[in-house]
Amino acid sequence: MSDHARRRLRPRYRRLFWRIFAANAVVLAVASATAVLILSPGSLTEPVALRELGIFAAALLVMVLANLVVTRRLVAPLEALVRVMREVDLMKPGSRVSVGGTPSEATELAETFNAMLARLESEREESMRRVIGAQESERLRVAQEL
Repeated sequence: MSDHARRRLRPRYRRLFWRIFAANAVVLAVASATAVLILSPGSLTEPVALRELGIFAAALLVMVLANLVVTRRLVAPLEALVRVMREVDLMKPGSRVSVGGTPSEATELAETFNAMLARLESEREESMRRVIGAQESERLRVAQEL
């Protein structure tokens, strides 16, 4: 595939992983801040203890990192599917997406894509057989005329 074609296939949007991760991180941060404000024994006018702020920041960091790992695992099958879809070359049949893990939208999409590739390859083989058959019959016709 040419560099121009690769550039054209690059998405012009933020990847699904980063959109989900950012949304989850914002929700976690807002929920944590709300919980601190609601559950804190003091009021907002009292100075916040640095130790409590450090614990809050560490807990938030752990939640964001856990979110990163979980989200990465959830979107990995889709990213693998996109990679294979970009690299498929019908002139080199046999490329397939590995379908593993628990059933999900990603595995269903991968199975459907694999079935589509099988149909395309089968139709290409049939088309080649028809072309070869037509060429052979034309050769026979020309040979008979000579």
